[in-house]
Amino acid sequence: MKGTRRECLQKGAVLALIGTGLIDGCTHLSPRYAVLKTENPRRAGVFWFSQTGHTKTIGKLIACVLRAEGLEVTEGDYRQFDASSLPSFDLIIAGSPVFYYRVPVNFRLWLSRIPRIDGIPAATFVTFGGAGNNQHNTAFELLECLVERGALPLCIDMFSHMSAFAPTWSSGREARILRYRDLPNEATFEAARAFARRALSIVRRREDVRVDTRITFWQILKHMDLPWWTKLFASKHAINRDNCIQCGKCEETCPVGAISYREYRIDRSSCVFCMGCVNNCPTGAMEMTYAGYEVYGYREFLRRNNITLRVPRELARK
Repeated sequence: MKGTRRECLQKGAVLALIGTGLIDGCTHLSPRYAVLKTENPRRAGVFWFSQTGHTKTIGKLIACVLRAEGLEVTEGDYRQFDASSLPSFDLIIAGSPVFYYRVPVNFRLWLSRIPRIDGIPAATFVTFGGAGNNQHNTAFELLECLVERGALPLCIDMFSHMSAFAPTWSSGREARILRYRDLPNEATFEAARAFARRALSIVRRREDVRVDTRITFWQILKHMDLPWWTKLFASKHAINRDNCIQCGKCEETCPVGAISYREYRIDRSSCVFCMGCVNNCPTGAMEMTYAGYEVYGYREFLRRNNITLRVPRELARK
């Protein structure tokens, strides 16, 4: 085996885990054009799950590209997206952040309940912080969710940004985050444009494509309910009544309905530890102590480090 001793040990561990069934082997998805709804898409649905805005930005950019290609596009966060409209589209593109090495549980649950979308071609993308881990397989998992509802698989892609996991910088490890302070950049946006055009081209040309998973150690971690384990390090997660302005942003962004801002209540048992409430609170009223450190949100982190997030030119015009 080539590589460093550490790499060889990791590969050996992965092979052993495959043998025990704890990690799935490589699988793939390919379209069956015999059931393709149409090879000339006219209506597209682009939806996503986004907490700090990175996935939303890529999703909206993809929607802009498809409109420029002549398609009528409906876009939005899945929480405001009409699932019953999905069978009416000729093309579907879905996006998600990588959340503890996989698609967030709330998004997976929603996708498992959408109507059948038989014969509709679909592509997926994920966003991830910094170098990331398991992003390829997360994009595959998202595509697989759509295929299970009848979609035809087209392609996947991954787009990096500066991490938004608040406990990292709050515990004094800002350098790990700031290493990627220039992301997303124009190269990220150009890759997203190319992804949208690629998905559309595959349908129009009826290309013979194959999307594969990758065998990695991270595949076992995604099955270990990591949000639950991570929450064990949070000794405090509460709403400060004095700082709260009752804007409702925390309740609005919570993907599992664990927050009632009017009652200043957080159901920590159902919380999936996504950091949406901490990162989006405009006044710092969402208080959290993690591993002994006081946690502060993403917007405050950007302010302290004088960072202005880039936006694609298509969105800057709006």
